Amino acid sequence: MKTRPPRHGTLAVTLLLAALLVAPASAGAAPGDVDPGFVPPTISNTLSGVGTVNATVVQPDGKIVIGGKFTDLDGTARISLARLNPNGSHDTSFVSPFVAGSTDTIVNALALQPDGKILVGGIVVTPDGNSTQWRNLVRVNSNGSLDTTFNPNPLNVFGIVNKVVVREDGAILCAGNFAGVTVLNPIDGSPLNTSIPAYGGFFNPVRGFVPDGTGMLIAGNASLMGPAILTRFDASNLQDPSFHVPTVQDNSIVSVERQVDGSLFIAGRFSTVDGATRKLAARLMSTGFLDQAFDLGDALGEIGTVKTQPDGKVIVGGSFRPSGEANNYGFARLNANGTFDPTFQVQPPNRNANGRVGSIQLLPDGKILIAGNFTTVNGTARTLIARLLVTDNAPPALSNVAAAPGAVNEGGTVTLSGQISDADAADSFVLRIDWGDGTTPQTVNLAAGATSFSVTHAYRDDSPTGTGSDPSTIALTLSDSGGASATFSTTVTVINVAPMLSAVVATPSTIVVGGTTTVGGSINDVGNLDPHSVMINWGDGSASATLNLAAGMTTFSASHQYATPGNFTVTISATDDDTGTAGANVVVTVSQALLLPAPPSSLAATVLSTTQVTLTWQDNSSNEAGFEIERCKGRNCKDFSVVAQTASNVTTHQDNGLSNKTAYRYRIRAVNGDGNSAYSNLAAARTPRK
Repeated sequence: MKTRPPRHGTLAVTLLLAALLVAPASAGAAPGDVDPGFVPPTISNTLSGVGTVNATVVQPDGKIVIGGKFTDLDGTARISLARLNPNGSHDTSFVSPFVAGSTDTIVNALALQPDGKILVGGIVVTPDGNSTQWRNLVRVNSNGSLDTTFNPNPLNVFGIVNKVVVREDGAILCAGNFAGVTVLNPIDGSPLNTSIPAYGGFFNPVRGFVPDGTGMLIAGNASLMGPAILTRFDASNLQDPSFHVPTVQDNSIVSVERQVDGSLFIAGRFSTVDGATRKLAARLMSTGFLDQAFDLGDALGEIGTVKTQPDGKVIVGGSFRPSGEANNYGFARLNANGTFDPTFQVQPPNRNANGRVGSIQLLPDGKILIAGNFTTVNGTARTLIARLLVTDNAPPALSNVAAAPGAVNEGGTVTLSGQISDADAADSFVLRIDWGDGTTPQTVNLAAGATSFSVTHAYRDDSPTGTGSDPSTIALTLSDSGGASATFSTTVTVINVAPMLSAVVATPSTIVVGGTTTVGGSINDVGNLDPHSVMINWGDGSASATLNLAAGMTTFSASHQYATPGNFTVTISATDDDTGTAGANVVVTVSQALLLPAPPSSLAATVLSTTQVTLTWQDNSSNEAGFEIERCKGRNCKDFSVVAQTASNVTTHQDNGLSNKTAYRYRIRAVNGDGNSAYSNLAAARTPRK
């Protein structure tokens, strides 16, 4: 009787859960944590509401091309194809050639050619928007524009492209829901005669393949609903008889990868391999036989993408979960024996992706790029794409941090300096400084290898208000590129500087009783965030004027009417919000108001003789000292001169000694000690001939 071998995988899953529940929190970032240095845009699908990133490819400059089903990045239209900068931000110089408004374009596969052009496979609507003309494999230039020299017919007729690989010799390999693997010319995309046909009706569709020396490993299905198949073809496109074709039951192999030691890692949705229970993933020896040392254990769902790290551990992605768990994993890391790696802290629901992971890339620095249809990873908002850390990251350390000088006047500058140490020499840093004075915190980027920093800051005000000096607490946070951080705080005393008054004047400075003067000037304060209160004492016993000036206002003015005569000293004081005060004085001279007489009216001239004219007028004033009578000679004359003065209250005057046959014009005005009235009306007369 056969004895069933023990199921080590189930025990491994149980141990994983226990380890994750009791593991202490690391002082730094842990493997599997979201990399805070990679912040992608919000990737949306406004047409159908369900967005996904299915494929990624990393360029030599670190930029990342993404493909899937989406319409925009942070509101900028990009149909199913876009590019991100190395820090995750949207590279807007790369513009998708696909048509806005189409829900049909879906990118499933990307590959980078040596010349920098990008192969794009999937379901692609032609750029003219004609959805009846499918182009399931296209090539775009480095700026995203369509390369019209590439036309891989008849591939574009036969079916959806799900995988594209550029072989070492430059040839393009592609597969999808059509039979076999098609090999294309790398220049124009024309089919080459080395394409691998459907083998005995197998590989329709092809789920995964990998170049294998001069041959090819292909995983697929005998039919759309048939059993999974994995086999190897040699350089002549014939099945390699030395390769054992394993029997894989219950659905499909979705991904196949050759590992460093030559073994094969297969993943997908299956339950047995050559009669042995293997759920979702298995490892085969290079000959195709099952590696008995690898066992994931009991699991549900599908693993759709795999990448092997240099240490032999495998990053897997999809939508799966160990048996007995309620929440799906989007990704995990497996040890070389198939057990879950408990140091890769990805236990759902809070430490994993909240959706399917369909693409994994291992980046040159060892970090992991994942993509799919998730919106959060480890509780951090990341829409459809994220970057993960892979090693325990010790936090950086700050030392010898000091602010100099320790006390500074408003408007003065403080230099903050210190030293940095970090066990990971490759870490770069972001230093965030809150200066404690209400200004926006300052961010300083420091390159990898930085061991010190020196940053200056001008304190424009001592805060809070009401005191002559105040301590400001400077808070530092140093974050490294691995997600760990260190904090430090120190204080600096900011001393208030009193304001100064300048250019204080009264305009006019001499007025009469009842007149108004305006006092104004300028306030100078090195603490240019200080508001000020200006008080003006007019010196005549009236209420003082108070002006409240907001921070930044540097001039003031106020007006006042004086009711009594005299010389008045106007006192001006300006006080800032921290009790600093400045003062100034100006003198205003106020004279008694002048009481001028009212002008006379109704002046009339009557001829009495050839040499005499009598003048009469109406007296309209009660305070005149008399009247001045002016005369000029000629019909239209204007050169008046005084010819007589009368006493007050006189309303008539006789002008004698005139020439006969002559025209004269007269005017008069009232006068007193304060001045003269306006002139009366003009009166004219002409003496007769003798």
